[in-house]
Amino acid sequence: MLHAAGLADPATGDVIALIGPSGAGKTTAASSLGTVLGYVSDETVAVDAGGGVHPFPKPLALKQRDAVRKRIVGPDDLGLEEVRRPLRLSRLALLDRRDECVTPTVATVGLEEALGRIIEQTSYLGSLPGALQRLEALVRVSGGVHVIRYHHAADLVEPVSDLLRRPAAHLPPAEIHAAVAPASAPGHIAPGSYTRTHIDDWIEVGGEVIVLVDGKVSRFSPLGSVLWAALHT
Repeated sequence: MLHAAGLADPATGDVIALIGPSGAGKTTAASSLGTVLGYVSDETVAVDAGGGVHPFPKPLALKQRDAVRKRIVGPDDLGLEEVRRPLRLSRLALLDRRDECVTPTVATVGLEEALGRIIEQTSYLGSLPGALQRLEALVRVSGGVHVIRYHHAADLVEPVSDLLRRPAAHLPPAEIHAAVAPASAPGHIAPGSYTRTHIDDWIEVGGEVIVLVDGKVSRFSPLGSVLWAALHT
């Protein structure tokens, strides 16, 4: 589950998840772009093991002018489009909202650069088998993580539409289901010897090893990554 606004191409069902913390502009983006694109959610994008998205088109809590109170408005009242076809995640984007006026830009980065920011905006990730491998596979389908820098919600229309227009590489379900955690360490370790401890999952991205243990993600230093590779034998 991603803490994100979800918008979909009504013709294809391809979904972009606009990920960000509270205040990043997810609800504003959903209410502005949902009249042109399909409205999936303004808060939670739920992705299953095969990359399918389960819509959550809840009412939106829109800020009032006093910036304190919020007004609850249903998606129909806002004229948001409903997508009536199966949905699949095709783009992962991080919202980088700026207080000052900036020209909207899209920068694409790898998982190693965006991992921390994405992990902070997930729920239930550590409970999934092969969690890191699932996430890495979704990033590959997305063509990387797209960081959108913007100021006004209207600035998002063009970059988001452009990202959704790009050909989507749908993820075969088996590619995620095949994610298997390494075997547990042997029961007996000879004195002076070392082996890998049991972990939940691990991946290698950008030459670095990232591991998931007891729901916590850790990134090995370059030396740690070398030792991890050596301990395979």
